Amino acid sequence: MCVKKLFLIFLTLLSLNSALPQIKEIYSFQEAHEALESADSSTLVAFDCDDTLIVSHEPLLNFFNHLQCYSFYDKFFMFYNLITPTLSLVIRRNFSTYKNILQSKIWEKTHYHPTENYIVDIIRKLQQKGVKFITLTNQSTRDFEIIPDMRIWRYKKLCECGIDFSSSFDIAEIFFKEFEPKPIYGYPGFYKGILMSAGHSKGKVLGAFLDHIKFKPSKILFFDDLKTKNKEVGSEAEKRKIPCECFWYRYVTKHREKIDREIVKIQLKYLLKSGIFLNCEEIQEGILLP
Repeated sequence: MCVKKLFLIFLTLLSLNSALPQIKEIYSFQEAHEALESADSSTLVAFDCDDTLIVSHEPLLNFFNHLQCYSFYDKFFMFYNLITPTLSLVIRRNFSTYKNILQSKIWEKTHYHPTENYIVDIIRKLQQKGVKFITLTNQSTRDFEIIPDMRIWRYKKLCECGIDFSSSFDIAEIFFKEFEPKPIYGYPGFYKGILMSAGHSKGKVLGAFLDHIKFKPSKILFFDDLKTKNKEVGSEAEKRKIPCECFWYRYVTKHREKIDREIVKIQLKYLLKSGIFLNCEEIQEGILLP
């Protein structure tokens, strides 16, 4: 009897494991070439934005976004240079507010580029076939300090990279008010091909979007540099009985750039003195402190 129970438990675990969404670890979009080429007009292809579809070389931005990836010495260097010159301001406004103001100034001036030129080419090719694309990103749908609308900011940054998904669905904008709005983020929403989860599960927000537009794709292809987000989307697709391939995209993780301390020193000195952020391109072009 005991052996029979163990066998039944084994079969149950095996069936649960086979039902889990498929997550494939890749280091280049070209590893997903076959899946992308097989997409048709009933397929939904979704990409995370930062460090998946697009990337920036700005050391300050990458530090804020990926604090856990940097060494103790890098963290000490950054926080020392951020806090020491304006300690009284940090104490008065608290570090979180201070960080948000700095980050919004950096975001406003940051230049992005596609992680791989290949993906822009394949997107354009598949768009001509009628394949539907969206970005699925965990970002705010409202203002963020000096940026009046994060939705518009994101759309412009994508367009600068030659990426525009606004034609995928004939919808201007959506706010999903069935979700609780989170501080800084606001409600999850959709704007010109950009689905923003605003601090909520990407899977649940994607489900709400599909319900709202009454669309059940024949298949979902999803790309994200975070494995947890792949699990969220894969689980939602499984719940809806939609075939789904999730790709844990590791290109940027593998090619993470080291902090250029000389550039950071110039950026922080100018930013803290004048309130203006100089991006890497401006520094390389010779814009220096007066």
